[in-house]
Amino acid sequence: MEKNSEYIEEMAKELDVAKGTLPPPKRLAAKGESVTMKICMSKSTVKFFRKKAHECHTSYRNMIQGLTDWYASQEPSKQKKGFLLPVVKWLLTFIYKKISFCDWLNRRFNNHPSVPEAYCLGSTIVGSLWLALIEQPVLTGAWWTFIGTVAALYLIGELLVFALKWLLGDRGPVESYRRSLLCFILNLFEVAILFTVVFWLMDAYMPTVSRLDALLQSLTCVFSPAMVDGLRGGVPGARILAFVQLFVAWVLVVVILASVVGGIQRGEKHDG
Repeated sequence: MEKNSEYIEEMAKELDVAKGTLPPPKRLAAKGESVTMKICMSKSTVKFFRKKAHECHTSYRNMIQGLTDWYASQEPSKQKKGFLLPVVKWLLTFIYKKISFCDWLNRRFNNHPSVPEAYCLGSTIVGSLWLALIEQPVLTGAWWTFIGTVAALYLIGELLVFALKWLLGDRGPVESYRRSLLCFILNLFEVAILFTVVFWLMDAYMPTVSRLDALLQSLTCVFSPAMVDGLRGGVPGARILAFVQLFVAWVLVVVILASVVGGIQRGEKHDG
């Protein structure tokens, strides 16, 4: 009895994760060969299915059977999953949990939905302030250049891993696809600012390019997406970073499109 209770609780948790993705009542029609069995359900649940069955002009027993059939069909087949994609998903999740300060904060605050948004906004503000004050004497020198470059590249890498994980790994309902969409759009600005900081610290821009011009070029690169202009030749790693910036921008654009589609296919989480 205790094992059955544990299994039912686990099943309820999985159904809670899938909340927002359940099929509409009209699609809950029993199909295929059936096996007769007895099941105990609460009165409120039976009352709910009776009501929905009456609206759809069908039997509430058929709807309950259709729901359980649908749930069983969601169990992915190992033959269909293949090998490479699950490994990539696991690797992205593992890396993100190990390196992400945002994920640490999220777990620290019990997965509050505002934590990633505040982290994204904070990273963008810090990057903007660094770019604005980058020529100040207190921030010059090899040590500050190293700190600024490493911090900016870390935030870019963290964002890229999260975007790939969100695109390839996450399949449950989102808290709010509108908020996710706004965050990813803000991420585009964040990427432009952070790459501008990195290029500037590397002294990769031509002498005639101002910080504002450099930022506008990065924004053009991110939102076009296109290769950034204004880089002078002979700077080690600058051209490679320009291709990395283009790749990150493309990934975020794809994620934004996926976020819009996900708002339709994946649904949102709702309380109650």
